[in-house]
Amino acid sequence: MKRQDAEEYRTGLDLPDFTDAATLALFRKWDAVDVSYLYILHFIRICGEFPEAVHVARIGRDKVEGLVKSNADDNAIMEVDEVSGL
Repeated sequence: MKRQDAEEYRTGLDLPDFTDAATLALFRKWDAVDVSYLYILHFIRICGEFPEAVHVARIGRDKVEGLVKSNADDNAIMEVDEVSGL
């Protein structure tokens, strides 16, 4: 299991983007039961081979329960993608 986790990190895994305020607020409201709720969250992909690079894995929905996602956070992530050359 340890080798499998290390390989997943090396090749990349998707995580909720907690640098995005709307995603963090939505995640805190999640009851951890309804898995479909995860599709409204903004996800990023990180990997051990390129730890400085962050890629948008899934944008999620823009509006949920009156919360609006910030475009500034999306632009910051895109700048990281451009800097890394990936």
